[in-house]
Amino acid sequence: MRQLDNAPPPPHWRPNLTAWTWVGVAVFVVGTVYCVVQAATSVAHGSALGALIAGGLAVTCAGAMAALAVTFTVSAVRYRESGGSATTLRVHPAIAVLYGIALAGAVPASSLYLIFSARESVRMLFGGGMVVRFLMAALLGLSLLGLIGLVRSREPGRLRLTATGVQHATFLGTRSARWDQITDIADTAGNRAVNPIVLAVRDAKPIVVSNADRYGDGGPAVYWMVRHYWRHPQDRGELADGRAMQRLAAVQFTTD
Repeated sequence: MRQLDNAPPPPHWRPNLTAWTWVGVAVFVVGTVYCVVQAATSVAHGSALGALIAGGLAVTCAGAMAALAVTFTVSAVRYRESGGSATTLRVHPAIAVLYGIALAGAVPASSLYLIFSARESVRMLFGGGMVVRFLMAALLGLSLLGLIGLVRSREPGRLRLTATGVQHATFLGTRSARWDQITDIADTAGNRAVNPIVLAVRDAKPIVVSNADRYGDGGPAVYWMVRHYWRHPQDRGELADGRAMQRLAAVQFTTD
């Protein structure tokens, strides 16, 4: 075994600010500007309906862009908790609020577009073809599911470690597993997740913690932390008394 003096990234992790991240930022910036211009144009033409649709989509793009900015620039160190027999790491809660705002803008905008897409004042915004209607329908469905999940859980991401097991919660749901049910811990989930912790669970689907480095702003150390307590059951008592948090701050984990 070797002790980690710092937190080297797992082999398959990559920097969060990848080229695709910047592409996403560019798309949201352009989308925000375009929708604001369209909303202003609709107001100038006396189309309240067009202004509502374009304005709602501008809120969606701006909210998503702000959520990305918080994810990569605002520290979540204060959302590390130790107590109640568990060590808990959370994603910054402002991310949930911003995604909620984005989704709240998307639902009325896409609904109004689908209902009134035959009107000229609506068609002039984004066109009235089948592709646009399909995209709006998909946006509506995904936004409704996301809003329901956020209202139900109010949790953008929580990773809870106890002496008995692991619990991972997001607005999409909650998954749990005992340590003895976990057969492997990996750092890749194909193309499905960025910087994940993948817990292979016996007789069940894997638990995938996407963007695990953002939990409690622990960086790569979060991966080594989970792996350490999986491989070293004799240390799991530390998860209940604050010592695990001290280990995380100092990156004092071991790996085989």
